[in-house]
Amino acid sequence: MASLFIFSLISTLVISNTVLAAKLSEKGVSLKAPLLHWSSPESPYYKPNSTKRDLIQASIRASHARTRHIGNKISGKYSGKWAVSPVTWIDGEFVMKFSVGTPPVDTYATPDTGSDLVWLQCGSPSCSHCFKQRNPYFDPSKSTTYKRLQCRDPDCRTALGDQHSNCKQSTDTCTYHAEYADGSYSEGVVIEDVFTFVEDLDPVGNYTIKDAIFGCGFKNTQGIPDPDNGYEAPGIVGLSSEPSSLVSQLTLGHLKLFSYCIAQEKENAKIEIRFGIAASVSGDSTALAPNKYGLYFLRDVEGLYSDENKIKAPEWVFQYADGGLGGVLIDTGTTNTIFNHFVVENLVLVLKDQIAAVSRIDESNSGYSLCYEREEWSSVTLPDIELRFKNSTTAYSFTIDNSWIENGEGQYCLAFLTSNNMSTIGIRQQRGIKFGYDLEANTVSFWKTNNCAPWF
Repeated sequence: MASLFIFSLISTLVISNTVLAAKLSEKGVSLKAPLLHWSSPESPYYKPNSTKRDLIQASIRASHARTRHIGNKISGKYSGKWAVSPVTWIDGEFVMKFSVGTPPVDTYATPDTGSDLVWLQCGSPSCSHCFKQRNPYFDPSKSTTYKRLQCRDPDCRTALGDQHSNCKQSTDTCTYHAEYADGSYSEGVVIEDVFTFVEDLDPVGNYTIKDAIFGCGFKNTQGIPDPDNGYEAPGIVGLSSEPSSLVSQLTLGHLKLFSYCIAQEKENAKIEIRFGIAASVSGDSTALAPNKYGLYFLRDVEGLYSDENKIKAPEWVFQYADGGLGGVLIDTGTTNTIFNHFVVENLVLVLKDQIAAVSRIDESNSGYSLCYEREEWSSVTLPDIELRFKNSTTAYSFTIDNSWIENGEGQYCLAFLTSNNMSTIGIRQQRGIKFGYDLEANTVSFWKTNNCAPWF
């Protein structure tokens, strides 16, 4: 998977607060979990032979596909069975490390703010219908705390939502099927087992969810094949605001907070995701738009600016509405930032006037709208590009490092792609910025940092 956080599974899941409250550890939520970059040998995405151009091209294809799928989802073009994007090798630059089962078995999954359900590939011990992963498949039969759910169990209805109607008998095994828009899918059984987070800030020791609800996938396919035939992450960690996500399972009855910070590639900083009282929610904040998918759309975007030049675009482009085409989504599952074509086309016109250099055609053929040769790049002065919000001094700066990308062909290009509908702030443009989510207040905060520290 090659570029930063990933994929999505948007199901309409309704979870009983009473059921989940009984499953949390008795202590308050105070935990952090490490995030591993794809270039780390420990990461399941580690692909030393991939070139920068390969990774850029692949991440662009995945970003377009994901944004298109999410747009179709919220506009009503897909039925409830469709998930937002496929599980592919290109969408996961960072993975989250934790343990599952008793005794605990280390595993990895891609944290995704656009997903609800947590699911992992499972095997007993092998899996003939799974994609390749670096670590062994989780074998639930070897865990003393594993519980397979039946259709009559409340947690089965919780996990399946509308799919629960597929249960014919109350004693049938609770099974899930996540089908993606490109034809890829994951299917298996819904189970409960212990999740352990060893990077706990609590002095008592590791933090556990005693009966975490998740999908155990025995049949999983990729949508876009890995050109290096490399390894994949074993699954997804849903971080949406829906009650089935890991965020909800961790923070129920406690502070509904989580935060993360992605360091710039050149920085050797420790990267973490934090939950509950360990989360850092500070800096500029703005409201999130309520929506039935649990996604993190910005509510009050006034427009995009290059220095003091407001970029021309129809007002609907920045406003989320159920069934509409507009809105600006924060998404860790999309690699590159994508703006509606009205925004990018007019931004390019403004930048050409502001930058004293001759623009070039993108020689990497990756679809960038504005590029400059490396030799000219060092001498130019670049404007600040930022989102501004209505009736507020709050602004989201894309920073110079995040606004421009080296395309693998000796050129620096504007790192924004185009779409015909919604816009998405991808994980590449979230680097060097601490994000904090307060799900009670329905706000998101962002704070620019040098190396994702200090957290507090």
